[in-house]
Amino acid sequence: AIILHYFTYKQLINNNLIEIETKISTEDFSTLWESISKKHKIEKIRYKIDEWEVDYFYNDKKPYFAMAEIELAEDQNEPETMPDFIKKHVIHNVAKHDIRFCNANLTLKKSKKLYKEFKNEQD
Repeated sequence: AIILHYFTYKQLINNNLIEIETKISTEDFSTLWESISKKHKIEKIRYKIDEWEVDYFYNDKKPYFAMAEIELAEDQNEPETMPDFIKKHVIHNVAKHDIRFCNANLTLKKSKKLYKEFKNEQD
């Protein structure tokens, strides 16, 4: 497997998401990673499948949350199609710019709270 590290900055301005992403070296990643407190660290593995990105979030090397996403045009609110291997696992469709799903809000504790909200919506 190829391991790549990215530095990403995202900011919602006037309902438009500004996203800057750049590859960084393993050394720069390690320096940045060590400077972050444990409660703010998010560990994830991203798989790219066609135009979809599927992220698995981990705590102590155990997956606790998975999220599939696709980049949409600014005037588009949902994907035109969704592969069956993703569709059969969806428990919630995320609205565009829903900040509950930014990485900082997908810690183990916060994702458990989200899951409970979705289960209550389905009941």
